Amino acid sequence: MSARDDSLRRLDFDSLLDLLGRADGELTAVCHRPIGGPFKSSVVESGAASVGMNLLPDRACVWFSVNPVHGPARVGQGRGGEKDVTRWASLYLDVDVKDGSFPDLDKALDFVDRLSGLAGARPSAMIFSGHGVQPLWPIENGELDCEDKWVRACKLSRRFGRLAVRVAGELSASLDTVSDLSRVLRVPGTRNWKDPASPAETYAVADSGAALSLDGLEELLDEWAPEIDSDQPLGEEPVSKVEDWGFAAGTCRYVSTMVHGWATDRPTGGRHQWALSRCVRLAAAHRLGCITATDLRMAVRCIETALSHWCEVVGPKRDLHPDEVGSAFRWAVARVETFTERRAWDELGRHKSCFGETSEQGTSAPADGFWELTSTLRHTRDFARARRVSPWAMLGVALANVVTTIPPTVQIPPLVGGRASLNLFVGLVGDSGQGKGAVEKAAKDAFLFGPIYSTGIGSGEGINHKYARYDKDRGSVLQRTAVLFSVPEIDSLAALGQRNAATLLPQLRKGWCGEELSFAYAAKEKDLLVPEHSYRMTLVAGIQRGKAGALIDDSDGGTPQRFIWLPTLDPGAPEVKPPAPQPFDLTGIAGGWPSSDADADADLASACQPYEIALPDEAVALVDRDRLAKLKGESTDSALDGHLGLCRIKVAVALALLHSCRAVTPEFWAMSQDVMSVSQETRADVEKHLADRADRDNRARGRADGVRAVEADGVREDAETTRAAKAVRHKLEKLGGEGTPGEVRRGLNSRYRVHFEAALDRLVGAGAVEVSEGVIKLTSSVR
Repeated sequence: MSARDDSLRRLDFDSLLDLLGRADGELTAVCHRPIGGPFKSSVVESGAASVGMNLLPDRACVWFSVNPVHGPARVGQGRGGEKDVTRWASLYLDVDVKDGSFPDLDKALDFVDRLSGLAGARPSAMIFSGHGVQPLWPIENGELDCEDKWVRACKLSRRFGRLAVRVAGELSASLDTVSDLSRVLRVPGTRNWKDPASPAETYAVADSGAALSLDGLEELLDEWAPEIDSDQPLGEEPVSKVEDWGFAAGTCRYVSTMVHGWATDRPTGGRHQWALSRCVRLAAAHRLGCITATDLRMAVRCIETALSHWCEVVGPKRDLHPDEVGSAFRWAVARVETFTERRAWDELGRHKSCFGETSEQGTSAPADGFWELTSTLRHTRDFARARRVSPWAMLGVALANVVTTIPPTVQIPPLVGGRASLNLFVGLVGDSGQGKGAVEKAAKDAFLFGPIYSTGIGSGEGINHKYARYDKDRGSVLQRTAVLFSVPEIDSLAALGQRNAATLLPQLRKGWCGEELSFAYAAKEKDLLVPEHSYRMTLVAGIQRGKAGALIDDSDGGTPQRFIWLPTLDPGAPEVKPPAPQPFDLTGIAGGWPSSDADADADLASACQPYEIALPDEAVALVDRDRLAKLKGESTDSALDGHLGLCRIKVAVALALLHSCRAVTPEFWAMSQDVMSVSQETRADVEKHLADRADRDNRARGRADGVRAVEADGVREDAETTRAAKAVRHKLEKLGGEGTPGEVRRGLNSRYRVHFEAALDRLVGAGAVEVSEGVIKLTSSVR
């Protein structure tokens, strides 16, 4: 039977309470909130819970506690917490239909069907809340008359919640967990006023499931959601509820540095305990107003990616438990709710917060767009402005630097063809003197990356020699795995490519993709082969707009498409230079990756065991759509956007690494779009500058050609006039020294007649002839 069946019996509030095992003497919490009003609660006898419905406002949301609670009966004195639950009446979930959860009710019911199949039992009832569905699985013998039973119920409820999150994730949906035994659900027969303009009916139906036994439930969860420390309930009463905590307008420097360190803070004890302790510190940062809402979400994701990584490389290898970090953070929040304020400050080293203001809405209030999204981006902007360089250029160099430190074994999953390399090329666009060298120096001070081998660039063949050397016994052996190539001016790179038999640019293009680097030489010591994905190649080049033509013109080869184009200008630079913040330490992000322990002089072919960095679904879908359009010949991308999708993925990975995260979260994917937008705008500005200059040059050449043409015409005209003057004198001589203009003109060759007036003017000017009373006469000096 399915909840979609129209034949299912509707349940009123009393029938639902009876189905949940309502007994004499039990108490139920009933809560309501009028539209625009406060949340109010009461605790009443379960047998009379429905009677009070008539006394509540018509336009109010109404909830009830599924599990009975301790007395006494009361009004306005709290509905009771988890410790007050007297009987575990039912497991339940709150399956929302909304953006980010389930797209529609059918998908939500598919989830319930799938979870029911796994549990081996349908729910006994379903509450349709108006914006989702709330399935209930009653529990047999759920009396909580001792501490051990209460603890067992709390643990099993949390484990079931984690299992539900896992199943939702398999359906590409998310689920808000409701594992707290004191949680309230919608009362059937009321209305959901979440949208006052369109209230929704709330109703319940009976389903086919029977009550679950505790032993059967525990056996199921032992298989699918093993117990972890964060399943343990907290017995202490809260001192400060999370609803009363505010977020910072900006994450303080202490917390930002703390979170950055977690990516490289290797667990020395239990891995789940490692995550729990960091979640507690993060929850303390939230309670004390030291972190923004965005940074908090990203920090939780960073803990999850770091824990996943440590579960691969520290101790026995295992997958994350279902909702492991989510449940750990919820446990940490509940734990920090019980702390005194002094205890919360102790968790954060009693540091002095850099920000005293919090956002009243409980969300971060960015004042500067992209740069306010995270503390790392703010740090990048602030340090750049303290050193009078462009924040975008600083970010580009920092991304190239951090990628250089990551082993080549870390790769992008095979979305199209095979795996892709993280190798990254950055172009810093600006006029001469706008500071590429200054940016590179500032970036090294802003972020501590550890040793990076950086060098200039020569020939395509020379690139191989930066990575490998020849050994007479082993052939090509590893010399180093990572090189950051620094090119002061892009036109010098193009010139090198032309001088070196056009091998340099093709070799760089292969390097960006992580392909095999090789040349065919007869001499073995020159025939160095660098296998694919055995090396890390990054490049930072200065690009003057007027000299970028050589790079843009290589679009058929694919070179400009591989660059991230970032400006060296900062129109928003403050008049007064701010102080430089303390550097962020990223030296640890290079270590701890699987298969990243290749030493110098190793056999190159043995250094390439891959580790695929995780990408969000949005990134995978975008690349697939782009590739499908290309396969069908439907792509509208310009030639210069040929590698846009892969470029964006590389930027997203680099942003994650700069934030000490080892996986790309949706937040980093969204940030990468901002970077790519700036890159495309900057490249478009370069293209326009080159087009405008070409237009000016063409006009100048046209003007010069015109002057030369006029001069040439003048010379030809002068020569013809000279010859015509001679012909006029010759004719006058034949006429006896004088004649009328008509007689003289008719006596000239047709070639000279068109120049007659000019020839006559020249002769008169030279004193060779005179004109009087309509007669042309040779002067005596000529006769």
